[in-house]
Amino acid sequence: MARKEAGLGLWDLRVEGTIQRWKSRKLVMADGPKNSTSYRICRKMLGFSDKGADNLMQERLGDLKAEGKFLYGNQHADAILGVAWFVDDEAMTKFPQDFPKEVDLVKPKNLLPIIARPEGKAVIRMKVVDSVIKFRWLIDGAFHRSWESRQTLRRVWGVEADELIYKAAVYQEMKFEQWKSGTRAGRDLSATPFFSEWNCWKASPFPAKSARRPIAHTTSR
Repeated sequence: MARKEAGLGLWDLRVEGTIQRWKSRKLVMADGPKNSTSYRICRKMLGFSDKGADNLMQERLGDLKAEGKFLYGNQHADAILGVAWFVDDEAMTKFPQDFPKEVDLVKPKNLLPIIARPEGKAVIRMKVVDSVIKFRWLIDGAFHRSWESRQTLRRVWGVEADELIYKAAVYQEMKFEQWKSGTRAGRDLSATPFFSEWNCWKASPFPAKSARRPIAHTTSR
């Protein structure tokens, strides 16, 4: 009711939840319909509050353990549903050739700009921007969604995780821009089969554990 009174529809900018970073809470903002949602991490957003918002990192399935071992891994990993990241305006201003678009900030570490070349040592690259991933697990035949850290996806998918996160973010932004331009209809549910929209499939880095292929996909279900 409050959103309607403020002139905001279900698809307009909204608070998805919060994440805790050291002593501060940050907002995870969502914009657009479910089939074309774009996400960002913000320190604060004028007109929005973290009051009553869920802490997205408190319900991470990827962190659950039993007897010291993770409960869910590569064999349960199904899809990336969305990527939220912090927009580092300073980095975009300093390295415009590396970050022509906000989504370029999500690039894997090896593609980020070099900020120092210590003599006799490996080059020092810019740190990966703060990001969280909306993830879908397939557990005992049922889908479960949770927001996860980049570290969890690296554990699950190994060295390919960062590349898949970046490609999912690019795909997410492409769908969002299509919706904004009117070339993609907004929907509250996915209108296409799950495997048909993402054509950048990767072989699992752990084929012995599972024949499933990790899919970077941004349509909510």
